[in-house]
Amino acid sequence: MQFSTAAHCVYNLKAHLIFVVAYRRKAISSRVLQRLIEIFPDVCQREQSELLEWSGERVHVHLLISYPPKLCLSERIRKLKAISSLKIRREFNGEIRHLLWGKRF
Repeated sequence: MQFSTAAHCVYNLKAHLIFVVAYRRKAISSRVLQRLIEIFPDVCQREQSELLEWSGERVHVHLLISYPPKLCLSERIRKLKAISSLKIRREFNGEIRHLLWGKRF
């Protein structure tokens, strides 16, 4: 087990996140999944986190992230979901629009 250190602590925080498409509609094609895998490491790096593992299917994506304790996990999740959803909607709108209601992804 590998530990990280900060000024006054030693930590090894990991989170297994599962992002599910609204209504479990099969909106994640192989092209969308490939783009998500490009987006998630970038967002993690900006948030001082690390994407350790990932996998995905037509209705959900699994992420394993490692993060320091100085920011809360819910804020990291919010940013991962918001940024990825916005980029996917902009780039693949024609492909996913008919599968989803409103602005959910």
